[in-house]
Amino acid sequence: MTSPWSTVDGRRAREAQLRLLAEDKGVLGEFGRNVLAGRTELHAILRESIVPEDVLDAVRAAVRQWNSLPDEEKYVLTHEWEDTVRRTIEALNSAEIR
Repeated sequence: MTSPWSTVDGRRAREAQLRLLAEDKGVLGEFGRNVLAGRTELHAILRESIVPEDVLDAVRAAVRQWNSLPDEEKYVLTHEWEDTVRRTIEALNSAEIR
């Protein structure tokens, strides 16, 4: 199955998402600006350690929050992801972020 992010609407929504991220003053905003400017690739965040420790602490907290969810809620979130992604793409594209 093709990822919804690889469609024309998905790519346009990803750019809108990066523009929102680029507005941040921190390291993630800098990363978003670098991706938009073509100085780095989006997936570099998975290969490179660009994230400071305080951001990693927030990620770890999100993992703990996920792990504390009831199994039923995890099931809904993981099995209805396509609908969630489609709604996210639609919302980002309708926001007209420039």
